[in-house]
Amino acid sequence: MAPREEVIAIETSLCAVTLVLGGAASGKSVFAEGLIAAGFGLRWDHATYLATATAGDGEITDKIRRHRARRGAQWITVEEPLDLAGAMMRHDDPARPVLVDCLTLW
Repeated sequence: MAPREEVIAIETSLCAVTLVLGGAASGKSVFAEGLIAAGFGLRWDHATYLATATAGDGEITDKIRRHRARRGAQWITVEEPLDLAGAMMRHDDPARPVLVDCLTLW
């Protein structure tokens, strides 16, 4: 994960679309969640977590469980392994940030 100084620099310039890249299990989801929380602050009451992964085995099932447990009640989880574009259109709301996780599996 980036040092706090780098996160602050990114927070002040959060764009309409921000792509977070990194290796497997490198903290991309936590980092992206933090960007949204910092970038939108108290201006949002819910964010949409658009998950493309499916629980195909025990490892993925455990990872999905950990991700859900980490997020607060302000995150609405939408599971859409196939129609990502359609899900993004259905949940398009300028007042509600959307986090797509993960494009690798999609």
